[in-house]
Amino acid sequence: MTPATGWRSAPGGAWTCKEFAVLECLLASGGRVVSAEELLERAWDEAADPFTTAVKTTIRRLRAKLGDPPVIHTVREGGYRIGEP
Repeated sequence: MTPATGWRSAPGGAWTCKEFAVLECLLASGGRVVSAEELLERAWDEAADPFTTAVKTTIRRLRAKLGDPPVIHTVREGGYRIGEP
């Protein structure tokens, strides 16, 4: 898997470096919930605005590219994780 291609066909086009970095963080978590703050720290630089919607936007684009069934799940007041709901 590279930033340009995913393991699923991505109808939305090539993957961005941020999308790949967020996906890599989620996969490395082993099913653990990863907070938006942790994703922001790990996939963006230290100058990233903590009030940005960049994580939400990137997750939305990843979900669209990964297709159905959804593999990225939102955990209310917790963050995001990959796996069964």
